[in-house]
Amino acid sequence: MKKVDDREKRVEDQADINAAQMATRIDRLEKEREARRDDVSYLQSQSMRINLIFSSVPKYNA
Repeated sequence: MKKVDDREKRVEDQADINAAQMATRIDRLEKEREARRDDVSYLQSQSMRINLIFSSVPKYNA
């Protein structure tokens, strides 16, 4: 019976370690996703800035 209890304890410990590793990985991936989202937003805003079209602006003759 002690052998089974020891094995069960090792399995539980390993499951806890795996869960902690997964939580850490999920946090890292979420931070990467946010960084990529920020990069995409920046690139979109730069693209729109470069492609501005002005209409109905009176021509200035100097």
